[in-house]
Amino acid sequence: MPAKVKEMTLKINFKARIVILIFEDMKKLLYLIIPIALIGCDDGDLILDDLDFEGATVQACEILEDEDTSDYLFYMINDTETISLQLSTTDDILSSEATHGPYSLTTNDLEYRKLSDAAGSDYYCNDIPPSSPTTLQTFIGEDGDVYIVTSIEEEDNDGISAVDEGIATLQDTDMDGLPDYIDEDDDGDNVLTINEGINLTDLS
Repeated sequence: MPAKVKEMTLKINFKARIVILIFEDMKKLLYLIIPIALIGCDDGDLILDDLDFEGATVQACEILEDEDTSDYLFYMINDTETISLQLSTTDDILSSEATHGPYSLTTNDLEYRKLSDAAGSDYYCNDIPPSSPTTLQTFIGEDGDVYIVTSIEEEDNDGISAVDEGIATLQDTDMDGLPDYIDEDDDGDNVLTINEGINLTDLS
């Protein structure tokens, strides 16, 4: 995934403090900024004023991909509480530097769950959902919008910026399937690019 998700902002029918969630997997960081709490219901308003996910890590899995659409599931587990966002989009949100959205929560599900016991790491992203723990409470964001901001970063730490390594065109000098900006050995000569003494000169 050539870009990282720098920020995800959800504007929904919740009210509360902002929780910052961080996803780290293979040098990619996902920052989610989620306003969370008040959910409208038929019996009145239920206020969740103490959701603490700051120590938890955001995980993700791609649950479906076809020629035009990708479905992603982002989730956090904090002991007996979980928050998940299922997002379906035709946008290439993780491969370009841009602001994507808005994506409507009427078609993308944001869900909070209170569980009977601590959830394991295999609670999400399984073909067959686990039988335990059981769900005690479920709250669903009924409407609102999701905006995703992605930014490009150098990923191979070779001292050459992603722009100079052709990230815009996914330049792949040695044709090994890894774009140069995430390839530690751009030319495939078994010498790391950082050790090849490359000097870039601005001729403009």
